[in-house]
Amino acid sequence: MPHPIWRHDCRAFGSRIGTGAQICPYCGERGKFDGWGLSMVEHWGHYQRATGLPAFGPGRLPGTKLPIVRCGTCRGIGIYGTPDQGGPCPDCDGRGMWLDATEEEKAELLRRSEAAARREEQAGAGRVEDEEDRDEARDEADDEDDE
Repeated sequence: MPHPIWRHDCRAFGSRIGTGAQICPYCGERGKFDGWGLSMVEHWGHYQRATGLPAFGPGRLPGTKLPIVRCGTCRGIGIYGTPDQGGPCPDCDGRGMWLDATEEEKAELLRRSEAAARREEQAGAGRVEDEEDRDEARDEADDEDDE
């Protein structure tokens, strides 16, 4: 769930920290509202919605720098407002980020992602077949030892 983030200039911790707690867990002082935060799963969903690509797994394109633009109003979170009343950001309609690419570039990224997922799937299937072959060969060797 989206949750408010509080900034603390914490004397006890010795630096500025951001937490989901309004009261600093180290010095007990009240923090200042610093926007909204998302869980990791929500971040994954934003990424997938923005890019059309999986956030992790075999279709992920490691090492590929994607042209992602984060909304300046909500800082890429998609939620804007006060700690008591947040809602979808008016500038990005709650998306938080988007892929700055042409339809052709998006289609190419999706094609590469699907190809990477297929390669991973085929490699995984090969490993299973290799294990089955190895087990079968071991069983045959055991049968020969028993004779």
